[in-house]
Amino acid sequence: MAISFHLPRFSLALAVSALALASPAVAQEVTLKGIDSPLNITGTLLSAAAGRFVVRTAIGEFEIEQALVTCEGEACPQVRDIVYDLNLAGEGDVAEVLIPILAEGFASTLDAETILLDANGNPLDAETAVAELGEGGKIDIEIVDYDGEELANFGIVEAEGQPAYEMLVSGEAPIFFSDSRANRRERDFVKDNGAGDLNAYEQDHVIAVEGFAVVVNPKNALGAVTVQQVADVSQRA
Repeated sequence: MAISFHLPRFSLALAVSALALASPAVAQEVTLKGIDSPLNITGTLLSAAAGRFVVRTAIGEFEIEQALVTCEGEACPQVRDIVYDLNLAGEGDVAEVLIPILAEGFASTLDAETILLDANGNPLDAETAVAELGEGGKIDIEIVDYDGEELANFGIVEAEGQPAYEMLVSGEAPIFFSDSRANRRERDFVKDNGAGDLNAYEQDHVIAVEGFAVVVNPKNALGAVTVQQVADVSQRA
């Protein structure tokens, strides 16, 4: 299996909105109202981290995704603009594990380190970051030098298949990491939308190859297999 990343013919920096919570405001009363539902909950805000609100109500604690409600009250997170130097998209473990590792390696070349943040700007550990991405959230990787100065800021989202290539074409995620090469339909989609040719070396880069061994029982009557036959079997598995 080859892991590659794809680039459109163009790239741009994106400004996106995220929520920031000032810690002194936590533990004050808020009202959460459903965006597409009649939900109306009033209680004490306990947390606004990892893309979720947690409030204490008269009948117990209540937790809900921030994207599903509006928040009213002085303790609610305030909208702030974050300008990402680059948005990165990846499939599953590639987004959750590989991209942060690559970011750490890049940071080390700058004598710097990485910090993982949720959409509110709260620090995340690696395990929580994986959960955040797996639930459709977005995390932020900041690269800071040892004096605390920010050198770069990357947004990471988990995406695969057609939605990922749509993000690539639109420029929403100018770099997409995949655990397989783009197929013909995906290449045609990118080319037809003016984002270049993913067969070109300038746009499709293999950065890792996973080893693959074939082991059979010595009593197996099959004496030999070709590389193509092994490839066909693995694709059907």
